[in-house]
Amino acid sequence: MSDNYATVEEGYVDRAPEFNAIKLRDIPIVFTEKDPIDNTMGAIPERTLVISSSRLGISQRLPSGDFIEVGSGYGSFYDYAQDNGVSTSTVTSNTEKLRLTYLAETQGFHKLCWSYQFNSDSTSQDFRAHIRQNGTIIFDHREEPKDVAGNFGATGTNQKKQISGFLMINLFPGVNTFQLRWRTSSAGVNASIWNVNMDCMLAVPFQSP
Repeated sequence: MSDNYATVEEGYVDRAPEFNAIKLRDIPIVFTEKDPIDNTMGAIPERTLVISSSRLGISQRLPSGDFIEVGSGYGSFYDYAQDNGVSTSTVTSNTEKLRLTYLAETQGFHKLCWSYQFNSDSTSQDFRAHIRQNGTIIFDHREEPKDVAGNFGATGTNQKKQISGFLMINLFPGVNTFQLRWRTSSAGVNASIWNVNMDCMLAVPFQSP
C-alpha cells in the first residue's frame, strides 16, 4: 500500500493523516472490513473515505482495483445564505427576506437550518414568517411579542427576539429553492426582521441495498 494511505483495522489507524497548513489536502483512507461469518479480513470490498477542502466522499473498490463513489459523508455538500440588515414591513402580504438556492448532488436526507431575529411594534398583533421549499411552506412562525416600549432603529420597539430551527428533508438530485418570507398580521403595524441565516447540507446519504 502506498504512503498516501492509512489502513484501518480493528479500530486502529497505523498513521495519522497529514494536513496542509494552508489547504486541506485530498486524503484517501482505506477501510478493510471483516467478513461477519468467517471473521477474515478483506472479504468485504474496501471502502475509501476521501477528505478534501470542499467535500467528504465514500468510494468502494471494484474487483478491477478501481474506485467508484457510493455515497458522501455528513456535510459534504453545503450552501448558505445570509442577510443581516434590518427590514421592516407594514403590510399583510408576504415579503421575501432571504433566498437559498441549494443543489442536492446526491439523494438522501439533507439538513436545512435557519435562524433570525425579529420584533413587532404591537401589543396585540402577530409577527408572521415562514419558509418555503420550491413554493411549498415547510415551516410557519406566528408570535405575538406584546411590547411597544423603547426603540431599535426604525422598528418602533426595542424588542430583539430570536428563533432558530432545522428540518431533515429527503431530497433527490436537483436544485431546491428555499425562501424565508415575513409580514405583519395587521396593516400599518411594524414587523421587522434581521440577522437572517439559512444553510443546507447533506446529512444522511442514500445507500442502495
